[in-house]
Amino acid sequence: MKISELLSEDKENIIPIEWMINLSLTLKTKSKNINESYKIKYPKELKNNYEIADYIISVSTDIPYDKEQQYLLANQYKGCAAKLITVPIYSLYHADTNDTQTLNSQKIIKKYANLSPETMPPLLVKNNEIMDGYHRFFAAKLTGVKNVPIYNIFKKNKISGL
Repeated sequence: MKISELLSEDKENIIPIEWMINLSLTLKTKSKNINESYKIKYPKELKNNYEIADYIISVSTDIPYDKEQQYLLANQYKGCAAKLITVPIYSLYHADTNDTQTLNSQKIIKKYANLSPETMPPLLVKNNEIMDGYHRFFAAKLTGVKNVPIYNIFKKNKISGL
């Protein structure tokens, strides 16, 4: 896939062109696609806020979380669960793209871009906004992935007592 095609595909999630050119020269890009039938090692559902927090911590190898941060992370998703589904990448967005310009972010995106899409951890998404996994999101876009696995966060219904 050409860089110009990537840029014209989604104007909201533009990666700086100079950075994309430099990174794309170092990658072996292939048209990759993930479909519904592939086997994934991740659970089909994260049943509560603690499982969501545990998942984020388990895939965030570059950020150490202390006990207080773990508690705050779990509280951020209080009353929520998440279901594993596959969606078109163009349906997702990340509100803050400034972090992709830092050297550390570029290294992380490059690391994910060199992985097989089938082994990349699912993104964590709420209302089509990426809550966790934007490095994986940009790596997938850069390498031409059309569909990605996500954990779709939703509010759990409370059963009222009679």
